[in-house]
Amino acid sequence: MTVSEWLEQWLAGKNALRKKGKDRYENDIRLHLKPRIGHIRLDRLTVAHLDEMFAGIAEANIEINDANILRRTALDELQQIPWKGQENRRRRKALKESIAAMPPFRRITGVSTMHRIKTTVRAALNVAVARGLIVFNAAAHVELAAAKRPKAPT
Repeated sequence: MTVSEWLEQWLAGKNALRKKGKDRYENDIRLHLKPRIGHIRLDRLTVAHLDEMFAGIAEANIEINDANILRRTALDELQQIPWKGQENRRRRKALKESIAAMPPFRRITGVSTMHRIKTTVRAALNVAVARGLIVFNAAAHVELAAAKRPKAPT
């Protein structure tokens, strides 16, 4: 059984969850867990696999941030080009086409969300341990950076 198959089975068995909790688990599984560790056999999942998954999320955050900066810069440049004049219209049209080809703005996966993903996989693996499918919960031994609480406005 793969991690993906187990996560589907585990989530299907969670009948006492409220809709919001189930949606959160589904999003974590669909967006992060299945694409990154879903192919691994459940009994072969290690702490290194999970560390690699979180490192991949951090790398994707850098790429998302860079793409967002490029898009924001292009939009700012577009606002600076005057509307009148044939040359300006050509520049605006070319810039709009390049903006349309760029990926859309995306949100990065923050540290708090990474902790939530870890909680999701740890809960699923705890049930797998209880059912005798595995003997070791790798998610219990993953260390993530501490999330900083937002500072209240003064």
